[in-house]
Amino acid sequence: MAVLLLPVALKPRPRRTLALRASSGVHLRRQDLVRVVRAAIDGTDGVTDADVSVRRRRVKVVARSVATSDRESELEGAVRARAERVCSAVDPTPRVDVTIRPEKG
Repeated sequence: MAVLLLPVALKPRPRRTLALRASSGVHLRRQDLVRVVRAAIDGTDGVTDADVSVRRRRVKVVARSVATSDRESELEGAVRARAERVCSAVDPTPRVDVTIRPEKG
């Protein structure tokens, strides 16, 4: 019976955290990275709300904005810069995808 459980015992556990660029071996849970990215985007002018999803190699940000459409690319650059600054601490650095949507109402 113990021989049957040996592969289960030796199989590596699935990775549930993201390694940070630190010599101390610090890891961060995905939902914590979502909170940190959302907090970094929170102060951006024109952004009313942001949805953030994190995968191992990609961070997807969908920001809702009250800014005019001619300012959309400027706003996207500002949101991307803030998100990339936070994500640069993760090893390997995930790709950041940003989408700006107009606020309804």
